[in-house]
Amino acid sequence: MTSDWPMLVVDGLRVAIARADRTVYPVDGVSFSVAPGECLGIVGESGSGKSLTLKALAGVLPRVASMADGSVRLAPAAGDEPAPFDPTAAHSNGVTMVFQEPMTALNPTMRIGDLVAESIVVQRGVRRAEARRNALELMREVGIPDPESRAQAWPHELSGGLRQRVMIAMALGGGPRVLLCDEPTTALDVTIQDQILRLIDRLRRERGLSVVFVTHDLAVIGQIAQRVAVMYAGQIIEEGPVAEVLTDPRHAYTQNLLRSIPTVDHASRAGDGHLVAIGGAPPDPGSFGFGCRFSPRCSMTIDACNAEERRLVQITSWRTTACLRHAEVSRT
Repeated sequence: MTSDWPMLVVDGLRVAIARADRTVYPVDGVSFSVAPGECLGIVGESGSGKSLTLKALAGVLPRVASMADGSVRLAPAAGDEPAPFDPTAAHSNGVTMVFQEPMTALNPTMRIGDLVAESIVVQRGVRRAEARRNALELMREVGIPDPESRAQAWPHELSGGLRQRVMIAMALGGGPRVLLCDEPTTALDVTIQDQILRLIDRLRRERGLSVVFVTHDLAVIGQIAQRVAVMYAGQIIEEGPVAEVLTDPRHAYTQNLLRSIPTVDHASRAGDGHLVAIGGAPPDPGSFGFGCRFSPRCSMTIDACNAEERRLVQITSWRTTACLRHAEVSRT
């Protein structure tokens, strides 16, 4: 960590979606912090609430959803104490987001240079002539070749990797302190994915950015993040340094995620030559039960797992878990 104060603090975040019969909470009491210059990875299966968490912080929740509870605090600058933060004014307050699929996020009726310049005008309020000059500088910074020529192109004329670089340039337009990344490499091939990950990591180090990186891919987390938070059924159920969590999981769900990763020697994982899969499916937000939400799919469940609401507990100086049997998980 580079400061005594974190850059971003999220405490008890709940996102509500009103259904015909009742209100459900697909994000339910999420808390975490990110230090200046740090990348926090958030990992979990589809439907765990990862993307909704980022959209709540960026103030871009879908119309059916709303931030129902919790607080968000943002440091005015590195080293300062975080202060209350309004997600609906995220861009003007130094928080920007890189979306998963740039083809649907980029306006198809605007040229690339105008898209990047517009983000600078909106976020910094500068004149358009200056914004256009800054746009070319940002395009160079994110590795877009021949930016003068690319600035005249339309989004559909660029490859997926170049479109994602454009999205990153737009996110940098206001000089953010926090960069939210919602699975930005999912639609890319492995080579381009590696390039984008290296770009985000370089920008984090050079600009001192705090990054929250959401993905379902543990290998990506291992490459880009310093800390990881594991989400399941709307809650963070384990958190700690990446190297420790990936080699010594302390929640049964994290352990099962790691076992399900295909490897060259995957036969040793299952013992019969087959990959290990997590049985069942994640619960619908309308059917979240009491106690451990992973218990219906967990082979280690005992009655005590569901006797009370499971909360994160500190197990080492840098590790937390919500698993009642965390000591046994580490030995299996």
